[in-house]
Amino acid sequence: MDNNIRKKNIILSVVVVLVGIMLVGGTYAYLSLAVNVTNKVVNGSTTCFNIDYLDTNQITGTLFPSANHTKGISGKVSLKVNSACDLDGVGNIYIHANSGTSTKFTTTAAAHCENPNTLQTLTQYTTSSTCTSNSGIWVTTGTPLKYAVFNNSTGIGNPLDVGYINAIGSDIAVYKTFIVTKTQKDYYIFLWLDGYLTDNTYTNLPFNGYVKADAIQARTVYTANVSPSTINIGQSIPNGITEYHTPEAAMAALKTNLGSATDLPFFLNHIVGNNVVAASYVGFVVTPAMATANPGMVAGTYYLRGGDGGAAFLDNAKTIYDAFGGVGCNLDGSSGGNPYTTTPSSTFYCYVSDLGAYAFSDDSADAYGDADSHCSVGGGGGSRCAEQ
Repeated sequence: MDNNIRKKNIILSVVVVLVGIMLVGGTYAYLSLAVNVTNKVVNGSTTCFNIDYLDTNQITGTLFPSANHTKGISGKVSLKVNSACDLDGVGNIYIHANSGTSTKFTTTAAAHCENPNTLQTLTQYTTSSTCTSNSGIWVTTGTPLKYAVFNNSTGIGNPLDVGYINAIGSDIAVYKTFIVTKTQKDYYIFLWLDGYLTDNTYTNLPFNGYVKADAIQARTVYTANVSPSTINIGQSIPNGITEYHTPEAAMAALKTNLGSATDLPFFLNHIVGNNVVAASYVGFVVTPAMATANPGMVAGTYYLRGGDGGAAFLDNAKTIYDAFGGVGCNLDGSSGGNPYTTTPSSTFYCYVSDLGAYAFSDDSADAYGDADSHCSVGGGGGSRCAEQ
């Protein structure tokens, strides 16, 4: 497969300036940051795989030491597959600290407790045992300069990824193997200095670097792997699991693998880039016979995404509702329901003879047959099929 890698660089210029500010526990410095955007294109072409990298305007501001990312400075990376192409891509976003950046930024902070989802320092827990017993993580290798990646400009909700600026002269992957489609997606990278981990020795220190994004052509894979064989998002498809080019081939293989006497109208689907699974789906088929036997159902092939942090939960519920036409549905334990008018909080499913499809708020999705054979993508991103 011929890959076309295209990159976008956002130049960061950061200098710590000596200005005192009172945070709980001490006096700290602050950063000033300027972000300039340029484009680069590397490598020629493929049959049709072009990524549109969309410029942002210059971003400037002052980054004060703070308790979380909301007082940080953010840069935006926007990208999509060109509308002329029919292929999806798999993208990555990096921060690169250039040589000349002070090594102080990559100095390990003293051991402390952090929120595992946001990396905010939890000052109320001062020992490893009290930290972990209160759902924190005891950090011994973190640095005060941190990043957080969001899909919104205000940094509301759970970040897509978080981490530390802990290397100079190499790319730090801040968000990896995400799907790039024809729909533009904006990603906001917040750079912030944890005020609870810094002191006046962080004044007048230079930081210079850039943010870049790249994307490679993705391939679509169908599988019928049966438990305990599992395919995990973020990893390669294990040796021994057969890859199929069509849903029909995967469903035929699943029938054999589970020893079913009847056809099974579901399968697993994966988007793979650079031999790494970027996304996994449960596919299910409403056959014409099902649609005839259950007026309202719409014949076709449908996909439910799992292992994405719950982002697809409502979309999955709507997909199920569309496929079943409201037939045999249940919303949060109550019969009926329409996710277009009432947002489910935990579960939405529809079930008829020979087929059921389920969406769960815990990040998982399932498709079942009448004998409890099923395929699922679990909340942790592992996908497999089984006979219960």
